[in-house]
Amino acid sequence: YNFPADLTGCPNGMTPGPLTLGDDGNFYGTAQGLGGTLLFRVSTGGVFTVLNSGTLLTTGEPWSGSIWYSNGSLLQGTDSNYYVITTAGVVQFNSSGSATITHPYPGFSTQLVFPVGNLLEGPDGSFYSTSPYTSQDVNGNGGDGAVYKFAPSYGNIQTLYTVSGGVDGYIVNPDLTFGSDGNIYGTTYYGGTSVGCPYNIIENSSCGTAFQITPTGTFKSLYSFTGSPVDGERPTGPLVQDDTGSFFGTTFVNYDSGTFEMTLAPALAAPVQLSFDQSTVVANAPAVLTWKVLNAFSRTMQQCHATIVGYPSGAGVWSGPQLGSFPNNTGNIYTGTTTITPT
Repeated sequence: YNFPADLTGCPNGMTPGPLTLGDDGNFYGTAQGLGGTLLFRVSTGGVFTVLNSGTLLTTGEPWSGSIWYSNGSLLQGTDSNYYVITTAGVVQFNSSGSATITHPYPGFSTQLVFPVGNLLEGPDGSFYSTSPYTSQDVNGNGGDGAVYKFAPSYGNIQTLYTVSGGVDGYIVNPDLTFGSDGNIYGTTYYGGTSVGCPYNIIENSSCGTAFQITPTGTFKSLYSFTGSPVDGERPTGPLVQDDTGSFFGTTFVNYDSGTFEMTLAPALAAPVQLSFDQSTVVANAPAVLTWKVLNAFSRTMQQCHATIVGYPSGAGVWSGPQLGSFPNNTGNIYTGTTTITPT
């Protein structure tokens, strides 16, 4: 789909943000419009629909009719609604575009200054996110960035940890990642133990950090970047965990950007795991394959699609969306099965 322009501007918005795959098979996202941010849906066949033009349509609320702006990622929660942080607060949408502010400003921002992080859903249904700056944490202390949580519908904001601007980090980046161990991982743009990164615009500032925080708020600084050309500086973007349990990320500074790998000791388990119901798979005999995804608590994280890479001869057929569940109160294991007949 191409966003069109005409003499009146861009009727379907411009500069679209990241897309989120919904459990209905369509993609959802935001784009900037003349009167606010547009919420749109686009099918895999390119059918584009504007669902909300930036004006909150819910009636009966004191903030009804507010204009909102956002360029963040949408998250589809376990309740099937979509959530995004905007300039009006945390906005909840359904798939038809009807919107409600669940945590409005200014109340939402009394603890957090400019909370622009993307959302992550936890095992208890709470949402986790970040703010690059904070005015106070739960103990009344100010800081230079925070990780916080809140219930998806009308509840208090709980600041889990406020960084000090020193060795534990300065300016918390907007993306958090659930690791396979159930902890949350993220980065800070500055801060750490190094001093005087070569390209930092803030004099004598450090190069950034990677951190771990538990869902209840226990914080641990994992790594301090030392700067180019060793390991880079100013980490940006989300951390992505691969099948070895390591995390990968990116750094950004002028013309010296790069990627990095971070491995914890002991190493973490793979976030996606496959196993057969028998130790030996025999040709032309059906075999049950079990797949597991650790800590996939939101509908967004449960969008599992299968493919056999390269389609090796005799591997059998396995493709398309895979529906799983959390059986027997396993808590953090989203799992399903399929039957494959190798040849």
